[in-house]
Amino acid sequence: MSISLVEILPTGIQVLAISGDLAAGIVLGLMYFGSLRWTVSQFTGGGGAVRTIALMVLRFVILGAVLTLASLAGPLHLLAVTLGVFIGRSLIHRSTREVT
Repeated sequence: MSISLVEILPTGIQVLAISGDLAAGIVLGLMYFGSLRWTVSQFTGGGGAVRTIALMVLRFVILGAVLTLASLAGPLHLLAVTLGVFIGRSLIHRSTREVT
């Protein structure tokens, strides 16, 4: 059983680290779902298929990489990033609902 560096940090620093993970997750969620909204508009508007598909693949790769790095830091960090992604999703969803 290995002990990560985050587990041996003082509690105050752990809270700051998890808060940073939450903030990073919110930014990631805003970027991910914002680009998803752009992708949908490109598909429905007849935009370039190659560029749109490349953006979809890039979006999946970035999300997977960030979640993998968060999981290496520990379960609380993974949960914080995931919660941040959901918060970012709800913010994009709310702004989309107001536009339509």
